[in-house]
Amino acid sequence: MPILIHFYLLLVSVSKIRIYFLKGQQATIKYRIMNFLRIPLIFCLCLLLASACNSGESNSTSTSTSSTNTADPTKDAPPAKDGQVSAKTFRGLEIRPITFVGQTFMGIRAKVPMDRIQSTYGPNMNKVFTACQNAGLQMAGMPSALFYEFNEEAKYIDMAATIAVTSGKNVGGGVEVFTLPTTKALQIDYYGTYQGIANAHYAMDDYMSTYKLIQNRAIPVIEEYITDPGAQPDPSKRLTKVTYFYL
Repeated sequence: MPILIHFYLLLVSVSKIRIYFLKGQQATIKYRIMNFLRIPLIFCLCLLLASACNSGESNSTSTSTSSTNTADPTKDAPPAKDGQVSAKTFRGLEIRPITFVGQTFMGIRAKVPMDRIQSTYGPNMNKVFTACQNAGLQMAGMPSALFYEFNEEAKYIDMAATIAVTSGKNVGGGVEVFTLPTTKALQIDYYGTYQGIANAHYAMDDYMSTYKLIQNRAIPVIEEYITDPGAQPDPSKRLTKVTYFYL
């Protein structure tokens, strides 16, 4: 009866029938009937709907599965069912599910103290560029960092300074070939200085925890530095794509 009263008050206030199935902060349209009806007919229809819901509960799963998702992508979501995820905002950053297209990278991998990430990445990236150019390899993306492990206790990060290439090969000088598969992933477009990028990683942690997703640690986290800081003096316009993979 409380649900019936809720329906009745909602329908009278708008003078049309719009019944929504609400769960947490996500709203999924279960029924949308666009015929205008007079108020005396509304209560009768609510009685019929309540009766149908009681007798047809077993069909609710198939009905909700086929309905259209109209959830607001700017609000945090409750845990998804059956591994289904959608674009949501955490810590002010939109996280969207994508299909990551497999890529080949050339790079130098090393365990780096957390306070020396930038000072190590730059020189290693220069070595990678030089090796790729000398080997005649064609670049297929912007400079990236692949993160295999964040060890907060030991205060180091296992990472690789890389560049995507159309095809890789052994070029020596400590430069390796890294191949990542085509698979499902989550991605953030982060704008700002590198000092603030940790917020994107925390947002990913929040998203996965909320949706009960398990990170695929066999594939490294990617930071792709789309904007050259030398070409864009405004830090708020510098784009870094942060990509996480999940099982």
